Amino acid sequence: MSDLERDILNRLSTLLNHPWEVRDGRVVPDSKTVYDKQAVKLDATYLYADMAGSTELAQSIDAEVAARVMRVYLDMAVRVIRYNEGDIRSFDGDRVMGIFVGWDKESRAAKAALGIEYWRGFLDYLLPTRLAEVKAIGWELKHGVGIDTGEALLVRAGIRGNDDLISIGRAPNIAAKLSGLREGYSLYATDDAYYGMDTETSYEDDEYNQPRWTWLGERDFGGRKVTVYGSNYGWEY
Repeated sequence: MSDLERDILNRLSTLLNHPWEVRDGRVVPDSKTVYDKQAVKLDATYLYADMAGSTELAQSIDAEVAARVMRVYLDMAVRVIRYNEGDIRSFDGDRVMGIFVGWDKESRAAKAALGIEYWRGFLDYLLPTRLAEVKAIGWELKHGVGIDTGEALLVRAGIRGNDDLISIGRAPNIAAKLSGLREGYSLYATDDAYYGMDTETSYEDDEYNQPRWTWLGERDFGGRKVTVYGSNYGWEY
């Protein structure tokens, strides 16, 4: 038996059999506060922002220029999430995940999503004026943002020095799936997330009081039926 095989089998036995030390969380933990056998149960709203068309962009222009575009989008999304008191816990290529906790978590996540949509439009206008390569190929900055809310379990995964927290549960999974939808809207939220939003993030602040979100009906994610709302509204702040 090789050393690698021995290590994997020994670790497999440990991971499959050790009891979890589960605690309820009130704040979003990080990898320094969750140890190997610990798990944190968290009532949270998850937001995924996913820049669309990055593969096309990377194949059409110089990689360094494409990297600038991706960094600009992710930098903007992170700043908007943090401005609304969300915590960043994961990057995956051109996608970022934010976690919101607290009594108004759905409203702050929605405000962040609306803010990201506003700034996406601004960047879509600005980038071709600053980067000739982007203008030359006619590329447009589009994205998908998904929001869901509910209970999740946060645990460490990986090996010492190469590990991170992962979130397990419906909310992180569905939010990620929603960010991949391309159905004519930029923002998508489940009914659970939508019904948790306040009036300010649900309706326009004008004399007509128009809803910011449109009911889209049910979508199937891995056999689970989920009612979805979509929006193309932006929020300037």
